Amino acid sequence: MYLYPSSNNNTIYNNTIYNNSDDGLHIWSSTNNTIYNNTIYNNTQDGVYLGGSYNNTIRNCTIDSNKDYGIYISYSSNNTIYNCTL
Repeated sequence: MYLYPSSNNNTIYNNTIYNNSDDGLHIWSSTNNTIYNNTIYNNTQDGVYLGGSYNNTIRNCTIDSNKDYGIYISYSSNNTIYNCTL
């Protein structure tokens, strides 16, 4: 799943995201998104990638068995991650 630049104020919840040939969830240059109650696993890159993104919340997610990082954050600030299982 990819949030294209300026994809703001979205809610992504209750999904199973798996077996992708890149990141499970890729958020780039986007703000004020809420991601919760998702299961993200077995992706060939990161489970969740946040790049150049601000004020996003990731909560109550299970992120497991991805080839790279569970959650990778780059050039981002004021993001909140809590109650996730990695």
